[in-house]
Amino acid sequence: MKTIARMLCGASVVAALFALGSLLRFGSISNGIAYFGGQRLVARPAAIMASRSGKFQSDVVLSNLSSEPVLLITANSTCSCTAAEGLPVEIGPGEDYVLQVTYNLGGLGPEEQVTLEVITSSPNSPLVPIVISSISDQ
Repeated sequence: MKTIARMLCGASVVAALFALGSLLRFGSISNGIAYFGGQRLVARPAAIMASRSGKFQSDVVLSNLSSEPVLLITANSTCSCTAAEGLPVEIGPGEDYVLQVTYNLGGLGPEEQVTLEVITSSPNSPLVPIVISSISDQ
């Protein structure tokens, strides 16, 4: 029983150290998990739920978790109803960039989605997808 308690205590210490290290190094635990999962460029939010009535704009924060600058080259969409503004731009190591995404999902059916792919110079994250899903207006 003491062995299990020691193991649980050790695991708790490791989890706390990981959380603290992630907060200090990457600004959030989710960015730390993404970094150790191999991602070097992270979009928050990576998914947007939107109404099909009217033109909307959302801010998506792109975080460079790498130690090198990353160039956000352009963004391609699966629909002409979606675009990203302010590209190309370079994000320094450890920096964030707020990407403005505009969309008008009026031509989509309920629960359809559009994918906006941000093309980057990062060898670890050459494409960063942002999914925009239409929701019913009812």
